[in-house]
Amino acid sequence: MLSLRQVVKIDEEKCNGCGDCLTACAEGALELVDGKARLIGEIYCDGLGACTGICPEGAITTEEREAPPFDEEAVCNHLAELWSRGEGQLEESPDYPSMRVQEFAVAEVIQEGPSARPALRHWPIKLKLVPPGAPFLRGADLILAADCTGFVWPDLRRELRARSALLIGCPRSDDHQFARKRLIDILQIAVPRSLTVVHMEAPCCSWHWQMAQEAVAIAGLPIPLWRRVIGPDGRLAEEERSES
Repeated sequence: MLSLRQVVKIDEEKCNGCGDCLTACAEGALELVDGKARLIGEIYCDGLGACTGICPEGAITTEEREAPPFDEEAVCNHLAELWSRGEGQLEESPDYPSMRVQEFAVAEVIQEGPSARPALRHWPIKLKLVPPGAPFLRGADLILAADCTGFVWPDLRRELRARSALLIGCPRSDDHQFARKRLIDILQIAVPRSLTVVHMEAPCCSWHWQMAQEAVAIAGLPIPLWRRVIGPDGRLAEEERSES
């Protein structure tokens, strides 16, 4: 059934085919066809317009028009199909193959003895680079860590477990609007078991905790939230749990 709602509109004359809009669309609703961005299905477009501000040519806007309703289940199936075909979106230029989403079949630790440390089981790890449909996110224990904590807190790697998925970012310098929407999309599509926020003992760094609480509330998920606050000397300064 069609109804009036916001859907993206692409001006083909302005579009230069750069593909920046594809990385901003968490639902995979856009593709490059014959060198131009195309909306491949209105059911995949939520109409929020995350792709509009990123277009360098101003070729993408939203408009109210008759369209089928946004279908979240169809989006999940669409993203899963993309990943099964190895066609997941890239957040950076395709000239950098190392940025392709990878999931590793690794053991709990990568070596034995005093220097043993848990291994990452996926790549990439930056929040802005991890697509919400990436398979390693589904049902995972998510860890959202401020990137400084990886250098200051030696136990961060030991927080990783077999079902962990690590997301990192900078609460101070990252685009807050983009980061919030990306986290909400991840929660709604992946439905994780838990979310742990690790940030530095600094006012600007606590934004990740605020964002996580807001994202869980918007996603409507009853998952446990944990917070670990790290002091500049590498100590665990604070720890708390918040049941959503």
